[in-house]
Amino acid sequence: MKTYDIALIGGGIVGAAIARELSRYRVRVVLLEKEAELAFGVSKSNSGIIHPGTQNPPDSLKGKLCVEGNRLIRILARELGVDFKEVGELICAFSDADVARLEKLKKEGEALNVPRLAIVDRHWLRTHEPNLSPAVIAALYAPTAGIISPYRWVYDFAENAMRNGVDIFTEAPVKRIEVQDGHRFVLATPLSTFHASWVVNAAGLHADIIARMMGITDFKITPRKGEEFLLDKKREYLSNHLLFPLPEAHSKGILVIKTSDGNPMIGPTARPVDAKNDHTTTDEGLEAVLASVRRLIPAVDARDIIAYFAGVRPAAGDDFIIRHEQNVPGCITVAGIQSPGLTAAPAIARMVIRLLTENGCVLKKKLFFHRHRKKTTHLFAIPFSKTARLIKKNPAYGDVVCRCEMVSAQEIREAIARGAQTLDGIKFRTRAQAGRCHGSFCTARIMNILAAERGIPVTAVTKRGAGSEIVKGDRRGSACGERRVYDSLPAVRSSFLHTATRELVIVGGGPAGMAAACAASEHGVRDILILEREAYLGGILNQCIHTGFGLTYFKEILTGPEYAQRFIKKVQTLPGVEIRSRSFVVDLTGKRVMTVLRPGSLETIRAKALIMATGCRERTREMIHIAGTRPAGIFSAGLAQKLINIEGLMPGFEVVIVGSGDIGLIMARRFMLEGAHVKAVIEIQPKASGLTRNVVQCLDDFDIPLYLQHRMAGIYGENRVERVVVEPVDDAGMPIPDRQFEISCDTVLVSAGLIPENELVEMAGAQIDKKTNTPTGNDVNTTSIPGIFVCGNAAKVYDVVDSVTRDSERAGQMAAAYLNR
Repeated sequence: MKTYDIALIGGGIVGAAIARELSRYRVRVVLLEKEAELAFGVSKSNSGIIHPGTQNPPDSLKGKLCVEGNRLIRILARELGVDFKEVGELICAFSDADVARLEKLKKEGEALNVPRLAIVDRHWLRTHEPNLSPAVIAALYAPTAGIISPYRWVYDFAENAMRNGVDIFTEAPVKRIEVQDGHRFVLATPLSTFHASWVVNAAGLHADIIARMMGITDFKITPRKGEEFLLDKKREYLSNHLLFPLPEAHSKGILVIKTSDGNPMIGPTARPVDAKNDHTTTDEGLEAVLASVRRLIPAVDARDIIAYFAGVRPAAGDDFIIRHEQNVPGCITVAGIQSPGLTAAPAIARMVIRLLTENGCVLKKKLFFHRHRKKTTHLFAIPFSKTARLIKKNPAYGDVVCRCEMVSAQEIREAIARGAQTLDGIKFRTRAQAGRCHGSFCTARIMNILAAERGIPVTAVTKRGAGSEIVKGDRRGSACGERRVYDSLPAVRSSFLHTATRELVIVGGGPAGMAAACAASEHGVRDILILEREAYLGGILNQCIHTGFGLTYFKEILTGPEYAQRFIKKVQTLPGVEIRSRSFVVDLTGKRVMTVLRPGSLETIRAKALIMATGCRERTREMIHIAGTRPAGIFSAGLAQKLINIEGLMPGFEVVIVGSGDIGLIMARRFMLEGAHVKAVIEIQPKASGLTRNVVQCLDDFDIPLYLQHRMAGIYGENRVERVVVEPVDDAGMPIPDRQFEISCDTVLVSAGLIPENELVEMAGAQIDKKTNTPTGNDVNTTSIPGIFVCGNAAKVYDVVDSVTRDSERAGQMAAAYLNR
């Protein structure tokens, strides 16, 4: 039994803001959150917009608190190290009638004291928003609108509140509240029983349920679902401002949203739903969002979508409900906090303080209040000069774990130290797993770090709490693989921010990079530097323990590691070849100057010639637009292969595979050999996309059903995958919904093709074919930039590694010829 003065229920943005505000005073405060971590409820699906206050009635509580919150955010950003950016918003008009509505919105905003509002014309828009549709004739410009990371905003508030004495308990859902005489509340949770003199109900979607526990029945939360879609960071400058249509009756409309992390976002929809946990995404939602945002920016492309999610807003009428309950003295209700709740949160916190003091709660300010919080380090948000200083102090800042978002091992450890207990908790704090590959490359390593830091088995690591465990079994005692421990490798010590010049630099130490190095060496190049992201040479071959490699190149049947070892031995003995593992190229210019991170080192290298052997990444569930929920148990085929063959872990036991790519087919067999049941392989095309031999050896020989001309229409599950919905398609690829069927499973593998990894080449300014993501040049191995070559799967997706080798040897010859010209 624990006793406090004030108990807060709900650990979203509002609860965290109130906790921080209360931490100024000499009272004992506890915050109770039902999820495994803070911000896992409504706040995790927030758009991250700091609204100026333009789309709220002047007499509304929403409007007043939004404007005040917009002002307070600037103060709090300095105090708490918040990543707030003021970008401004445009509410767009397509007709003269729309312009009249803009005038009305402008007057309402001015009545709320929203500063510097202006209606801008077509000429202003063409200058400041070049991608905007020419059909937009005017817009209401509100320059004080901004963007913020909603999850990190919650964590920044909460961490400062804890430093100032607030106790926070997660996995503590309030199951019962007993209201006693004289401001006494007894709150029962599975964790403990809490006594408090005052209760603040900020439980979001469940605020009405908490209210009914205390006999308050005059409001009801109506869930309103919104689907949003995140675009690749390469489209960061799709818009320069937040772009709004004119508001609808119950929504601000479907928007083009800048985010604090750089990825544009489109959405949300707004649809009432029955269930408070309805986080399903739909094909209809995607179509509605694309149709709406293309009115604003026609260039929005569905192929740029890398993630999507659905959030549920806690609507309770047209305005916020913030009040002291006269019939339940000591209870403050904070309910119906939907948009602009994120913006209004600091102002809501101050209003709660006023309500407490007005109703008898004695709040005396502390003599010492720690108002400042050290800003969290994010490598993706700081200049290289600061990165170099960090690495000098701690080499682990140079150890890149998440390649898509440039997140280091040290940032992940710091996130865990600050409270992250799950993979989603790490993602929300650091962005690791949030990039274009969705954790295919980094998940295994993050799991190992999380398990080590928390002192738990890897099998206990979850996506977002109990029931969402990432893997279902540990086979490390069997012969299925050897766990690679990155953190046991020593850091290197090297120079910082000087520029070294090398004859030939090869980015990538897989089969392509090694073959290119061998060929270049044979043609006279004597200064070759190979930069490899992983701890070992060999690339993807290290986890391909099956046979079938080398049939045409070596005239032998080899496993992947055996094939790789042939080249590793050769490249290690070549004259003038230097190999640097754990080396991550974070920047590349058209003059072949790159910035390279290693544990303990950051340096710049100028290459006289450069070969990009960066390979491929796998298409994710989001890239092929599979609707449904986002439970644990969804893997790329390559990640599942790494978990089994390298880490010795079983992703699951009842498996469905989407797509018939070679890795997926091979993994179907691998799962069966490990005792799992592969229930189906789903392929939308009329024939399998993998090699015929793999269809025969991996599916037919194991009686695994292959559903051709079928698509996966949805993946569903609360914490872990529970079932998938499959439907046939006609010859035109259109679905036939009335013939849908379900398959129960606990694991889904996505094997839907590969995308060449050429973001670095694109960063350097090379022309890229948008359909294939490969550079355009006079030859398959050339780019539009002289002296920069590509090889292997970065140049073209090949079926077999033997072809990769021959292609890469050719690239090595071309680079040698370029150097010797």
